[in-house]
Amino acid sequence: MQDALPVSNSRFIALAPNIMNWADARAFCARLGGRLPLINGSETWTWDAGGASVSIDGFGTDGGLWPAGVPADIYWTGTEVRGRPDAAWFVSYSNDRVYIFRARRTYSFRVLCVP
Repeated sequence: MQDALPVSNSRFIALAPNIMNWADARAFCARLGGRLPLINGSETWTWDAGGASVSIDGFGTDGGLWPAGVPADIYWTGTEVRGRPDAAWFVSYSNDRVYIFRARRTYSFRVLCVP
């Protein structure tokens, strides 16, 4: 098992030492007793342009400030794109803000786990 790196933000339990595809990221968090952050608490989600606030476990909200103590990068969420079994959502850092996007689950991004 890979060792987890220390995380200074208490909303997360583990930071993976390297980038991973989505399946490996989920397995990494599960081995540590956690999971990947979820969007709006859901394992599947489709972007709804209704203007409602979109929350991401540990990261806050889409468009909100990037959380203190989290290295600026791209991180997987545990939320799949509804209707797209090959895709999942990720959070990204831009201009001190949190943004969500989707990508194929075979891509490799950073991994943070929540309890």
